[in-house]
Amino acid sequence: MKKISADLIRNLFLKHAKGDYLLFLDCDVKINTSDFLKNYLREIKQNSGVEVVYGNFKIDNSHSNTLRNKYSIEREIFSGERTSDFSVFKTVNFIVQRNIFREFPFDETLVHYGYEDYIFAKKMELAHVKFSAINNPVIHIDDTSNEIFLAKTETAIGSLFQLSQDVENEKYIKDIKVLRVARNMRNTGLSKIFIFLYEKFLKKNVLKNLLSENSKVKYLDIYKLALLLKKM
Repeated sequence: MKKISADLIRNLFLKHAKGDYLLFLDCDVKINTSDFLKNYLREIKQNSGVEVVYGNFKIDNSHSNTLRNKYSIEREIFSGERTSDFSVFKTVNFIVQRNIFREFPFDETLVHYGYEDYIFAKKMELAHVKFSAINNPVIHIDDTSNEIFLAKTETAIGSLFQLSQDVENEKYIKDIKVLRVARNMRNTGLSKIFIFLYEKFLKKNVLKNLLSENSKVKYLDIYKLALLLKKM
């Protein structure tokens, strides 16, 4: 059976929605304020010509100690009240002008987990789409175990490697940190040394930490880099 991508489902929104702006929410979030829609409407009114507004998210306290949610807290949730920096964008909670979404749909060829939101945002950023991120968060209820998150991370690194094999994607992915570091290590001849040291001395302890209740995001960085270097 052919795998149906989440991006294909998202793109179907255009066929059924009639408004000038489309609101996207992940299925595992909840709204905890009665002003949620008002906050978006106020931003549209006050920020003339804004085309994409990202609302941010918070982590449900009952799952805050998992590796998945530690990563969100350290690397994904932006602080402050407002920014025009497209790099903070996540698909968990955002609105987009209908015409912009028609011009920049999700890439339906990305059928596997990983980097689809990054590519979606980067295409709009390079086209100078007017962007705003505000603190209008939803609560993200993600109970993904550390084991499952590591498996999804491996899939995501596979997706990144696949993207890197097509020169047409270079302008979108060249600034992804793990890819940039891996390429530098490969170009300076350090990749084989790193892989050897990782497999012989680091891997066991890295995995032990990442699967524990005391997992550290810095070890996830090492894990991702090793996965990508081995693919390269």
